[in-house]
Amino acid sequence: EWDSSAGCESANIGVSATAPRYVYGGCFQGILDELDQETGLRRAIMTWPAMNLTERTDSTKYRYNWTAPIVVSRWDPNTIYSGGNVLFRTTNRGSTWRPISGDLTRDDPARQGWGGGPITNEGAGGEVYSTIFVIAESPFDAKTLVIGTDDGLVQRTTDGGVTWTNITPAAAGDGFVNEIELSPHDANTIYVAFRKDRVGDPTPHLFRSTDAGRTWTRLVEGLRAGEPARVVREDPTLRGVLYAGTETGAYYSLDNGAKWLPFARMPKVPVTDLDVRHGDLIASTEGRAFWILDDIAPLRQHTAEVASASAHLYTPRTAVLLQSGDGGGGGAATRVGANPPNGAVIQYHLTSADSSTRVTLEILNASGTVLRTYTSSGTGPGARPTTRAGINRFVWDLRYTGPTTLPNVNLFGSPGGGAGPRVTPGRYQVRMTAGAITQTRTFDVQADPRLAPVAPAVLAQRDSIARLLSDRISEMSNAVLRLRDFKAQVGGIITRTATHEMADSIATNGRGVTRTIDGLEPRLTTKAANGQDVINYANGINGQFGFLLGQVEGHPELTTMVRERMVEVDAQWAALRAQLEAFEANELAAFNRLLDRAGVPGVIIPTPKRPA
Repeated sequence: EWDSSAGCESANIGVSATAPRYVYGGCFQGILDELDQETGLRRAIMTWPAMNLTERTDSTKYRYNWTAPIVVSRWDPNTIYSGGNVLFRTTNRGSTWRPISGDLTRDDPARQGWGGGPITNEGAGGEVYSTIFVIAESPFDAKTLVIGTDDGLVQRTTDGGVTWTNITPAAAGDGFVNEIELSPHDANTIYVAFRKDRVGDPTPHLFRSTDAGRTWTRLVEGLRAGEPARVVREDPTLRGVLYAGTETGAYYSLDNGAKWLPFARMPKVPVTDLDVRHGDLIASTEGRAFWILDDIAPLRQHTAEVASASAHLYTPRTAVLLQSGDGGGGGAATRVGANPPNGAVIQYHLTSADSSTRVTLEILNASGTVLRTYTSSGTGPGARPTTRAGINRFVWDLRYTGPTTLPNVNLFGSPGGGAGPRVTPGRYQVRMTAGAITQTRTFDVQADPRLAPVAPAVLAQRDSIARLLSDRISEMSNAVLRLRDFKAQVGGIITRTATHEMADSIATNGRGVTRTIDGLEPRLTTKAANGQDVINYANGINGQFGFLLGQVEGHPELTTMVRERMVEVDAQWAALRAQLEAFEANELAAFNRLLDRAGVPGVIIPTPKRPA
């Protein structure tokens, strides 16, 4: 969910990755404020509180870009950098600002003065020029900073701003430094996204330096011609894996920028920035939307061997067992986006696929016991692994196989759609079989990090009760299906023996069997087909078990009340099950003996199924 933050329609947001209570937001002409996310209070902390609207930019003390940069130091959340035509720094959250540089721009008078024209002055600041546009802080050294300007300069300091060195790529020329990336793996590696479209050249320009800016290499092979490059980022985990955003989409490189490849299914919009967080790739766009590529494990695990294999299973990342009832919504509602899938994301690559391709995914626990099996060529309800050429994605819902269900029956309060109980946190495996290839990968399922730790013994008890409840629901569903089959068989026998010499006796006894079945079924199952029906029909014993299963899932531990209620309903089920068994052993068996005397085939009574 999204809400308004600090700042206004222009400029940037600054926030600490480790202490995000305070958010710093800019506005036009250098206006800057701080939002306290705990209290909702704001503070005005402009670097130089002058009213610059409609002023000539060659007469103001400082110049600020429409999207002036703000960076909260990774080394100290009280230290913040903001850019005008000089670089400002505060060490007390904006109570005091001091310039730590001179003018770092070209300071070209020909590009200053009135904005807009010739009819109306554009006084809001959208055309202020010769300003700092981007600030990058070294991940290795608190005193090393690199800035880029909107008039094409890259400047670097290694002493906290005392001295600055112009390290602009010689091949760049006139243009705009749109973004700077300081490598998270090497203190001397710098990437720059340079734009020249504002001076009439839409050619993409991405540069890399491995010697702190003394020399540069241009990296554009594979980018579409005629569209500026806006951003380049390096993967924080894997050195040499790069991501880039351009005027029409996003790209990746697995060879340190030697060759770029486009991401598929990305909307054709300008990608203004990219960031890798929590194993996802996040893109901001000029289409006023954020897009997230959930789980970039295939990129990080890609090798030449993977590319040449007919099938490959990637190692899933750790899955989070969200507390029941908080599975993650999202959609078309105002200020709400779509959340990632709730479960373990399993990704695999198929070089080619045809109608005969068959993929099987098995979920196993740490000891190798199969918990779920999914097959691409199966039938019936449930998720199916896809068999597209390229990367396929499947989501395991972190649940055991669901209980046997009854058509058009809704167990109020239970996991929806006949889902099985949730597994417990721990180590799991996924095994993929695609043709002659079988591969197994191990991954972890962790508890919801917002919950207090729960003792393993308690989790084991909770898991045992949940699985027992699911098994009981299966027993009841199977019993109902069994009774319905008996009823159908008895009705058929009565019809087929209408002219038999013992027809009256068979019909009388058969109708008695049917009445007993009709009396047992409502005690076994509700007739409610949806969430509104539950107030119209009796619950049945399966409704009680389904509701109790939902109560188990609704609490991270196993409550005393659940334990006590489990004992109670299990005793009720034991008594009802005894009646069912007595019905089969006595009344139904007696009817079959009557049919045997009449020389008529009896009711088929299969051995009852019981969960393991």
